[in-house]
Amino acid sequence: MKLDTMMREATDDVVVDVQTLTQEARANGSRMRRRRHLLSASGVLAAGACVFGASVAADVATSGSGPDPAPSATSSPARVAQQAPVAATAPLDGRATAALLEATVLAVGDGELSKFAGQGGPDRPDHGHDTYAEFVMTPADGLGAGVVGVNVQDLSILRGQPRTCLSFMVDCTADELPGGAVLRSYRDPSDTGSDVRLVAELLAPSRGIRVVASSTNGFDLGANRWDITRDAPVLGAAQLRDIVLDERWGFEVPAELAERGAALSPYDDLDTHQAVESPSPS
Repeated sequence: MKLDTMMREATDDVVVDVQTLTQEARANGSRMRRRRHLLSASGVLAAGACVFGASVAADVATSGSGPDPAPSATSSPARVAQQAPVAATAPLDGRATAALLEATVLAVGDGELSKFAGQGGPDRPDHGHDTYAEFVMTPADGLGAGVVGVNVQDLSILRGQPRTCLSFMVDCTADELPGGAVLRSYRDPSDTGSDVRLVAELLAPSRGIRVVASSTNGFDLGANRWDITRDAPVLGAAQLRDIVLDERWGFEVPAELAERGAALSPYDDLDTHQAVESPSPS
């Protein structure tokens, strides 16, 4: 049997559904046009040109219609995303450090905060990238108050020093995090045997920053004297770790934190050792 006779016999019962093929081709053309719109809104000009050519060809072959009108703003999520405003930031100073410490503490614990104090920032060149803030925390448990503090520094201050547990760090753990950061958690040696100061420390090379947060069970009076108010520090080790891991820590912080810091009152400026009352809103 000849080859052409065999092929005719094999396809005698095949029916070509022209209407279905036309509908599928038209749908493919519509999908290609939507793809073209998204690429155009994202600024991918070269890819958009290629898809545009394919879309026009599909239109001519299937429906004979021309290209669709330009996409509207509501049909282009990529265009809307491009127009999103950039969040405002402000340089980290003592007040902004106190405000961010306040926000992170209240995110992990509950209590009354008072006696805000801080120092450092771009207005003090002798400090460089080095700020400090603290306040008194009276937890809701009613067991007494203590001090919570944080120090933010340029990581270069530790140049040459190991990023593992050091000899003076009691009950220390050091964990390497994704991206090369190191999280240390430890207890400072006791001055009196009854004082406790817990510390969490983040060393983040990718951001060039060191963040050290601490919590006590009382008040350091100096000369190895403490006013002990409770058995355990006002914040535990896990809470301190969460504080230093907050991604907002940096030498530039959200502008609303700077605004909040400017409103803290009273605020003890440790650079000048003066308690400063913030001006009342006009």
